[in-house]
Amino acid sequence: MKDGPDQLYTIMAGDAKTAYDFSYGGPNKTVELPKKRSQHMYPGLLADLLARWPGGRYVFEEGRHPQFGFIETITPGYNPVQYAFRSILFVRGHHPYAIIVDDIRKDDTPRNYRWGMNCASLFGPPSGVFTDENGKFVRSSLIITPGSTATQAILFHLPDMGDKPGLPRLLLRDVSELDNSKQPCISTGPKIDNQESAPTIVVDRNKVVEPKYKMLLFPFRTGEKLPVTIWNKTLNSLTIDHLDGTVDKVAFYQSNTDHRTRMSFTRYMG
Repeated sequence: MKDGPDQLYTIMAGDAKTAYDFSYGGPNKTVELPKKRSQHMYPGLLADLLARWPGGRYVFEEGRHPQFGFIETITPGYNPVQYAFRSILFVRGHHPYAIIVDDIRKDDTPRNYRWGMNCASLFGPPSGVFTDENGKFVRSSLIITPGSTATQAILFHLPDMGDKPGLPRLLLRDVSELDNSKQPCISTGPKIDNQESAPTIVVDRNKVVEPKYKMLLFPFRTGEKLPVTIWNKTLNSLTIDHLDGTVDKVAFYQSNTDHRTRMSFTRYMG
């Protein structure tokens, strides 16, 4: 992770391969976790978590299941992939947004990939409660406006329905260099569990060896202009024009031996 000058932007990257190669096991599994959860945390995070949940020490430091008490184990060979990196560019300032780059490849066979964004109630409004059109509590009221395509969707919460200027919206745009126009439209997928859970926004990329996900998340309000995104001819630099004299350029370096995309960010003021 690194910060740009004056903290205008932050770029981070993480290796997610292990999350695909392994899964949590139950009491009958035999492969014990080599490290406890607390050993994977950033400095200071454990103390903050324990302040919120004192009983978490049993889970974080001892690695025991909170309900049944057995030692947590993992199952090898769950869904092995060649690589799975996630890199994120966070841009602050007058035009805050994020670009999420997922470098993932299972093998050399064309397969179906699904990018999912879980919409959890933990990130709700100031009241902490989502409601539907009847005022009833729901885990999430996030929906997609009509007219989504394979590469773009606009999201909002039911209490903010309407065309009145100033209502919060989130632009979700696939800015991959690939032509994904014939892929399935961005949609609301199955819930993440069998309970009254929040929906998942899904972006399917079918019959591809590598999906090359590059997802732009751009918050805006109704009445505001959406940015124009254009690739250069050599497909290694994306221009993001905010249509007010502010132009960003994001360079992508994709020829690395570890297959992880590197990024650099430059802002130009008109």
